[in-house]
Amino acid sequence: MSASAGQNRFWLLNHFGRFLELDLMRDCLFSRTLDSTAYPGIFFFADDPHAGRADVELRKAVSLPMPFPPLTLLPQASGLVAFETRDTDEPRYMRSLLDRHLDFNAAAIREWELYLPVDEEHLHAFILLGQPALTSIHDTGGHALSPLELKDNFQVVFGKIALPLLPNFQAFAEIAHLVPGTETALELTDGKAAVSLVVTRH
Repeated sequence: MSASAGQNRFWLLNHFGRFLELDLMRDCLFSRTLDSTAYPGIFFFADDPHAGRADVELRKAVSLPMPFPPLTLLPQASGLVAFETRDTDEPRYMRSLLDRHLDFNAAAIREWELYLPVDEEHLHAFILLGQPALTSIHDTGGHALSPLELKDNFQVVFGKIALPLLPNFQAFAEIAHLVPGTETALELTDGKAAVSLVVTRH
């Protein structure tokens, strides 16, 4: 099915809290922290990346000639996904390497081979929450918190408050629709207890 047939675009967040990106000089993959001024340069199209195994194609925001290997998306019980190459005799998986280019040579799925698919709604929310010029964040006591940061092992951090991203992922969607001059409660969890934040859109 083509993207024009209604599929959604997804970007990939890795174990290190970084998004997959394209190295324009070398035409290969690496990962970087989220840039508040531009969407990451690597994405794929899918209906629902958690629905089951599916053949996918990594796309480049900038057209460069080096093709990526054909991949099969493998949903995991954790809510993350892995990517297996389809053109190798033995199973091989896409792997993120900290401060190095990604490769497709991993022999097994471990932490570095897992990714969180992020749709445009959530990506926009993360960008807004990471820019103090666009949003301010407070706890329920009125204390100002630092902008959102995405950290290792799929953690989301607001200053001294660190929370697991996966159980809180859906809660961030509404931030993408917050109108300037309004605020909303952001109801999260630390895995044991509720954590309530207030987000104001500037």
